[in-house]
Amino acid sequence: MAPSIAIRHQWAIMAFLAVSACAGTLQSALKVSASSLSRQKGHVRSLRGRGIGLRRVSSARKPLGMAPRSRSRFLDRRTDRWTVASSELDYAVIRFKIPGVDEEKLPGYLGAAGLIALIVNHFTSEGDIPTAQVRSEVIGTLMGIGCLAIPSLSSALDAAAGNTERPPPLAGTEQGFALSDDLPETKAVEIAWASASLLINTNAHRLILLRHDGEVMGARGFFPSPCPKADNLLRELSDNLGKYTEVGRKGGACSDRGGMEDLGISPGDGLALRNAQSIVMEPIGSWGSLWAITDAPRALSKSKSRTWLKSMARKLTMTLNEGKESDKDMNSPHTSSHQVSMSPKESTASYVVDGEAEGIITKYRQAFRSLPLAVGFPGLLLLLANRFLSGDTPTEHVTQADLASFPLGTALTLTGLIWSDAVRAREPVPVSLTQDSAYVVNISPEAPPQLARELRWIWDSLSAATRCKSLAVIREDGTALIQAGLARKGGEVKVGPITQRAMETEKGSLIANLQLNSGKMEFAYFPEATQSVLVKPASSKVVMVLGSDTVRGFTQVDQAWVSSLTEKLSVTMSK
Repeated sequence: MAPSIAIRHQWAIMAFLAVSACAGTLQSALKVSASSLSRQKGHVRSLRGRGIGLRRVSSARKPLGMAPRSRSRFLDRRTDRWTVASSELDYAVIRFKIPGVDEEKLPGYLGAAGLIALIVNHFTSEGDIPTAQVRSEVIGTLMGIGCLAIPSLSSALDAAAGNTERPPPLAGTEQGFALSDDLPETKAVEIAWASASLLINTNAHRLILLRHDGEVMGARGFFPSPCPKADNLLRELSDNLGKYTEVGRKGGACSDRGGMEDLGISPGDGLALRNAQSIVMEPIGSWGSLWAITDAPRALSKSKSRTWLKSMARKLTMTLNEGKESDKDMNSPHTSSHQVSMSPKESTASYVVDGEAEGIITKYRQAFRSLPLAVGFPGLLLLLANRFLSGDTPTEHVTQADLASFPLGTALTLTGLIWSDAVRAREPVPVSLTQDSAYVVNISPEAPPQLARELRWIWDSLSAATRCKSLAVIREDGTALIQAGLARKGGEVKVGPITQRAMETEKGSLIANLQLNSGKMEFAYFPEATQSVLVKPASSKVVMVLGSDTVRGFTQVDQAWVSSLTEKLSVTMSK
């Protein structure tokens, strides 16, 4: 009778552990669902500072690096200020909070503990080991190996989906900023703003501008310590990258050191490449190339980051080639209505990454996301079948093998359910905005050529890198500097209470669900079905308004980029 009571007690412990695993796993799912529901309320949220989830090096009022008075200027050395809060969902499942333990590795720890328990149980068994025990141990071992693999698989899936958190700068690096004295002041300002924006809003650790003759004209970011000062920094970088001018002018990307070698770039070569793990190179017309370098593999794998790099290289092409743009539609600053702009689909399709092979995780991502469920759920069924259908009376060691294996199968099953989106909130579905609208790109004839080119570049960049379908930059008197994208037929651009308040307070707002908001009629110049609107002031007299075809159409990264664009627009208009 005593063994029977002990077995019942062990099954009670097994049930308790399974419930604990369920609670820890479902906690993540509930957090995801709750956060998604809160974002659907359609209320207006204030955007403070320079973007949600963003901490800046410079003050709130002065654009970072706008006044390059000292070409040897160095940035704040506190590296934690370069972090951007991730707005994407990750693949971590178990959310127990244990001080000093990385919660993302808890499934691996659970797998290791289960395997150790199975080994101890096997070698402490006396006499002949029952077949049922052997089967339980084999099933448990497979599920334990699966739990051990979850943290690594989670990291690989995050990297493939571009959901990795911003990689921190390596220890032993410091921030440096240097511009060549040969650059005119106007070009130096553009380069300073472009490099600062890219460092803040992407995962790049350093940005380098390499001229076609092998000279580095500008550099910004984290470099191995001690970082040389000004001219010495530019000279060392020129010696390092000067031999790669042809590679840079062709453009391309490599996500790891193997890809760098395929492009003919020597990893670890010199100051720029010493710790480099991935690189994106964008040609700047006939002038040279823009190099974005990170010290972590696949850190620039997001298509959005690459689109912004491409857009910024396009702007630098305009600046460094005396304002001449290679695209025909940019030669005329005052663009007429119905002229087609660069669409997100076109920009993505035209961006070909040379030298980067598609990884097996990226290619079969959905299959890998289903692996935990494919291992865990059948494992649980086999354990139950082995327990109740074997025909033999379960011994104490059989029960202990089941006790060690059952939580492993539960963790794998729930991990697989979450990874397969079974309990995750679905992304908003885009709606059609073309029923009552027409495509336009209208720039005010009063805008100076430089401002007109910048407005057109802003629209092209936003339409390519975000879900922005409509754009209006409005003065306080109600005149539009630019109206681009889908515009409602017969709609008149005007200043309303929301845009007026944004200019007065110089704080932006995001209307996550415009259809449920009482201020919907203020945006009658956008298509009637517009789902969300982002309002961001450029100054106390100018405001930028963006419309999207999805609820919550602008991510935190998008909002940070819009903040960068409005700051630059404010500087351009003040000249």
